Amino acid sequence: SNCAALGAFGVWTETPQGGAVNFITGAGGFLQSILFGWGGIRILENQLFVNPTLPPNTNAMTMRGVHFRDGTLQVQFDSGSVTVTALEIKSPLLVKLQSGSMYPLEVSGSRIRFELQSFTLE
Repeated sequence: SNCAALGAFGVWTETPQGGAVNFITGAGGFLQSILFGWGGIRILENQLFVNPTLPPNTNAMTMRGVHFRDGTLQVQFDSGSVTVTALEIKSPLLVKLQSGSMYPLEVSGSRIRFELQSFTLE
């Protein structure tokens, strides 16, 4: 097996045979590949760009706890649509779609759903 997570708690190690436990840089690299790879997140000067792509053999993906400015968001997508939910928001954000449409996220709990495409948060 190539799994580097051992034991009942799935503690990360340097190699599948063991090594240093709590291999934090390995865990960080794994998380970055999900968020910035498949999730397509790019941090720009005044905006967050998102170009989501599903990993092979998956039906949907959810990124919870995406922090941008003074808000916390959830971005969920499948093969046809994206849903952005403002979990906690203190000031309005604007979602700009690749298609040109724009939608405000103004209060906690607000949610928008649109066809799968790239978008920015401003």
